Amino acid sequence: MVRYVVGIITDESRVLLLKKSDPYWPRGLYDGIEGMVLEEDIPKNTLITKCKEKTGLNIYYWTELETTPLSASDSTLTYFLSTISKDEIEKAQSSLEYEKLELFDMKKLPSNIVFDFKHQIEEILLDKIRERRKKIKRVFSYIGYPFIAIFFLFLLLMIYGKVTKGNYLYLFEAKDELYFEVDETKRAKFKKGFIESILAY
Repeated sequence: MVRYVVGIITDESRVLLLKKSDPYWPRGLYDGIEGMVLEEDIPKNTLITKCKEKTGLNIYYWTELETTPLSASDSTLTYFLSTISKDEIEKAQSSLEYEKLELFDMKKLPSNIVFDFKHQIEEILLDKIRERRKKIKRVFSYIGYPFIAIFFLFLLLMIYGKVTKGNYLYLFEAKDELYFEVDETKRAKFKKGFIESILAY
């Protein structure tokens, strides 16, 4: 079995694509950083080596995305993803005359791109959208739901005040009056007890 690897290098908004003019396939098409895995090697190590050769970048952190069989051959193709900084990705330089490196917006890919590779990039974008939605839901669950509960409680108290006393803010106003009433009672008791204790002494 022959094994191949393809690396997708991105800074989360742009993707680094390689365009070949030789050999015949995929001549004229944009692709990722690809290479054939030697029998005694492992896919990730092959990709690290090929990335250095083709882009000049030392990238050691790769996430495996998917392994697919190649049609009409006993071969497999494994896709990997690496996300690096904007400054780092702009340092990429092709070392071969027949290969050209270019940066593209992940949402605006060229039309002459290897179809399967384009599909992988689109999946990455979809995953980012899904993750962003999950984060929004988590934030809403932490903040939104308690806020809604407090709002409806406040609304019910206002309705109760209006129905029973004809005043939306009755319960809140009554609470303040009760507080001061209790507070004055405590003060009077404290003052009386203090005076009595002095007289008794």
